[in-house]
Amino acid sequence: TTYYQHVSFLNSEGKAVIIVRKLFFGILAAITAVSVFSFSNADIKASQEDDTICYDTEYTNETTGYSAYIFDEADILTTDEEDDLLEVMKPITEHSDIIFDSTEYDEYDDYEEYARQFMYSVSGKGNDTTVFVVNLADRKLTVWSDGNALNTISNDYGTTITDNVYKYAHNKEYYKCAAEVYNEINSLWNGQKIKTPMKIICNV
Repeated sequence: TTYYQHVSFLNSEGKAVIIVRKLFFGILAAITAVSVFSFSNADIKASQEDDTICYDTEYTNETTGYSAYIFDEADILTTDEEDDLLEVMKPITEHSDIIFDSTEYDEYDDYEEYARQFMYSVSGKGNDTTVFVVNLADRKLTVWSDGNALNTISNDYGTTITDNVYKYAHNKEYYKCAAEVYNEINSLWNGQKIKTPMKIICNV
């Protein structure tokens, strides 16, 4: 069983940028990028179907084998912010793979399906993984976990995390938004509590 968490926020614009320096899609296609690499959901879907995706990561935990990945397709982070965010993500690799993705393309017409397929293309199905997606196409934030990570980053916790950070995305403070997501994920892994926004229901 897998879970989804999401909230809406305002849209933005940008080009595709990726912190991973090499990314290969398909069986015969190989594309190397130094700092800029564009790809569509069709590439993600094809690589997932062929199970041939390979990549160079910015960080792999030598003890656990888990990795941290940053895919800033929508170019919402600066290079320095990508480097800083990777540092925030590193502690989570003690427990699972951890992924950041920003996108402004959604050929699936379903942000949940996009995030699922993207996560599978990076880490595979059923593996210990948590992904945070900033989907500009659908104006959604999503935290999604699989494998053993789901036991810690549950549906309720994922919803709480996105509730806590949507205001940053609304204000286009994307680094602050992502950094807070991973700080709260790391807190949960360490058995700590995270804040829960107060819910107010009004009858109009």
